[in-house]
Amino acid sequence: MGPNAKLGLRGRRDAILAKACERQDPGEELKGWTWNEKSEPAYTFCLDARNHGEVYFRTFSKYVGPARHGRDVRAASTVDRKRFEQALETLGQPHQFVSALSELRRWSIEYGWGIVDVSFCEQHLKAFLIERECLASATGLYWDVDLPRNRAPAHRTSHLRDEVLARDGYRCVQCHKTKDDGVTLTLDHVIPFSRGGETTIGNLVTLCQQCNNFHGDSPHPQLFVLAGLHHGWDPRLLSSSQFKCHDAYRSAISISGNIMVSRCKIGDVPEVALNPH
Repeated sequence: MGPNAKLGLRGRRDAILAKACERQDPGEELKGWTWNEKSEPAYTFCLDARNHGEVYFRTFSKYVGPARHGRDVRAASTVDRKRFEQALETLGQPHQFVSALSELRRWSIEYGWGIVDVSFCEQHLKAFLIERECLASATGLYWDVDLPRNRAPAHRTSHLRDEVLARDGYRCVQCHKTKDDGVTLTLDHVIPFSRGGETTIGNLVTLCQQCNNFHGDSPHPQLFVLAGLHHGWDPRLLSSSQFKCHDAYRSAISISGNIMVSRCKIGDVPEVALNPH
């Protein structure tokens, strides 16, 4: 009997999530998703939105190398097509295979996940394959630093500070002390900024100076729980009706830990696609 056999569904989910919150070694992150001579490789992209001449997308990505401030440089990665399609079916995510311009046109109208033939992608969707510097988010996703949400200065703004303090009730989420107890309240990155963590309300919590000093410069995912923050997986992958499905939950976490969110100019893709119908 395995070590998690008696944990029940919630216990098993927590065990999976705790493991997922640990930053993976670059050589291990794609384990189980890579293809071999017996399987078919493909790129995967999810078209999310189109705005001001740009298309926003998510893609299953790989670690390419280090960047400044502990960030990662990442790029789209090929995966085992059959296994990824099975995961999307488990999650109830619509998807389609794209290997021709007519299929690309249909996908660009319908949006959602596209499983893209490798040769077709490398010929027609080169803009989707560019390496990008990324920030790590609370949901496990990697966000392109050039996205609008990441253009704000890296330091904490007074507005963001006020939001986080108000959300946490102006008390340390760990020891529950307030200024009335004589402590100094600070903001802390759960995924440290020095390790590529983003400066957003979803990755910041209120800690007193003593608790902040105790945590140091290491990730402490339990702070997400203490602050009541969603973490570990992309909520767009898993609906509330699927949350009790152990396989779906595991797939959502596994995929989220490798997803990169980025954008490209519509003009950088074939003229036939990604234009209003």
